[in-house]
Amino acid sequence: MKKITCFIGCYLSKRIGWLSIFFVIISQALTAQAPDVTDGLPTGWPAVTTNYPYPFGSYIEDLQNDSGDDIWTQGSADVDNIPDWTTTTNTSNDKNDLKNTGAVTIGNIIYFFADRYGNNGDSDLGYWLLQGPVSRTATGFTGTHHDGDVLLRTHFVNGGAKADRAVFIWLNGQLEEVDLPISALDFKSNPVQTNVPSEWTYDSKSEDPGVYPPNSFVEGFLNLAVLEAAIANEFQFDFDPCFSYFVISTGNSQSPNSSLEDLVTGQYGSKPGVQELSGNTLCTIDGNQGVVTLADSEINVSYQLQQLDNSVYVDVGSPQQGTGGELSFMDLAPGNYYVKGSIGNLGCETTFGPVSINVNDVSGGTIAADQTICSGDDPAAFTSTVDGSGSGAISYKWQYSVDDGDSYSDISEATGATYDSGPLTADRWFKRITYSTLNGKICEAESNVVKIIVNDVSGGTIAADQTICSGDDPAAFTSIADGSGSGTISYKWQYSVDDGTSYSDISGATGATYDSDPLTADRWFKRITYSTLNGKICEAENNVVKIIVNDVSGGTIAADQTICSGDDPAAFTSTVDGSGSGTISYKWQYSVDDGASYSDISGATGATYDSGPLTADRWFKRITYSTL
Repeated sequence: MKKITCFIGCYLSKRIGWLSIFFVIISQALTAQAPDVTDGLPTGWPAVTTNYPYPFGSYIEDLQNDSGDDIWTQGSADVDNIPDWTTTTNTSNDKNDLKNTGAVTIGNIIYFFADRYGNNGDSDLGYWLLQGPVSRTATGFTGTHHDGDVLLRTHFVNGGAKADRAVFIWLNGQLEEVDLPISALDFKSNPVQTNVPSEWTYDSKSEDPGVYPPNSFVEGFLNLAVLEAAIANEFQFDFDPCFSYFVISTGNSQSPNSSLEDLVTGQYGSKPGVQELSGNTLCTIDGNQGVVTLADSEINVSYQLQQLDNSVYVDVGSPQQGTGGELSFMDLAPGNYYVKGSIGNLGCETTFGPVSINVNDVSGGTIAADQTICSGDDPAAFTSTVDGSGSGAISYKWQYSVDDGDSYSDISEATGATYDSGPLTADRWFKRITYSTLNGKICEAESNVVKIIVNDVSGGTIAADQTICSGDDPAAFTSIADGSGSGTISYKWQYSVDDGTSYSDISGATGATYDSDPLTADRWFKRITYSTLNGKICEAENNVVKIIVNDVSGGTIAADQTICSGDDPAAFTSTVDGSGSGTISYKWQYSVDDGASYSDISGATGATYDSGPLTADRWFKRITYSTL
């Protein structure tokens, strides 16, 4: 593990030791004191790194004399391409074991330093400045070399008494050495024992803590302007001094073919790193509410949102300064966006993206169909004429209204493209809501509304039950309460002769009232009310009116007789008693004018009658009464 003091904006992963570091080119306007690179002493470095915060400078403390230190393995060398570099964790050789490293960039010059645990024996120190993008893995790196990557190397032989120097450029798949004067590239180590700055931690192999033995600390510089001119002159290559990543390594030989040992890696500050971008997803109704979020901004980096217009990047809104945390660009229209990161006036930029602000476009589709039903009927299941559609995953919810669509309620478990409501007794309005879920954003759209009209009908009330004598004409049936309904009302009357078991239509009886004709037998009558709405005919029956016919038969009496004047005829017998639907009673009458007229016989109320003596012709009859 490496301890990192970040002046503004480093990051570290404990698993593989990610490090954020230093090298940046800044304008000559910076006025802090540059380090003295001629004496090989660390004295001025703490103040310099404080005055030049990240990304203009950085200080990294590596693990030392520790089995958890990041080191090279499997013969990895500088001549290898980045995908072939392999790393592991283990203890470095004492003379190659790095501890404190750092750098700042002032104007066109990079100043850098490092120290090592042991000062015995030969040791090589290398600085890779990479254009990237490059990143660490558990056992190596991702990314590859780009033309213009720079390698600086210094080598101390004979126990560190002499410093060599070299600079290489990666070009056309290989390292090419660049000839630079000592005024443009130089290294210097501490010639005598010296104190370690109090701000740093350092334990040497041979001295007390806090003391550098001779040749344990090295510092140096590189003039980028001279390097750029030399590369252009020697290789006719347009060198770009904007870097995004660095690797510091140690080894036993200055040769680029030699195996490497200890390493320190991290982001290089002169070129802003590629950051993770995310765009939100909008519903159609959201308008320009898009947001592009930059996950981890860097301090002292300016971020400009852009869009491509005919292959030209066009700025969108104003730039934002990095805070070391998340940045958000707000109120954006849907589309693809890029972000350009830049540092001051260095001219080093990184454009990354695109990221999309998507529209989760959703259509509610179409459902069918409006229906008119009778109360209690089950309307036909609602069909999906056009299914709901959208940019994401589609789901549904059905709702109903009882107040002509002023408010709606969810229908539990109604989540399909179609729906069958079940029987209804009142008007209902139904609609289907289509949901489209895209990138976690749920957008919705409604279908058309289907109206189910219930043609509600009431049979009303008719009157009245009656008892009549056979052949009588019952009083006309009245409408106490007319039939009513949602539509146009019409009527039909029916009668039954079997106590309502079955009914027959009465031809022409289509009014609210009805007058039956004389009856000689019991009849049951009812009125059917029809409500016609939107072509749908619904019906309801009213109460039943019963007409009871009190049917009566006079029976038979006997017998005709001829008597002498003053004789008493034999009593009249009841050959067949009178009968009827109700309670039977009798009355006898006589006539003296051959039946032209009759008079009641007082007290003669039995089924038989004995007239008494007669002196003239008489005619007798019995009247049977049925009371019901």
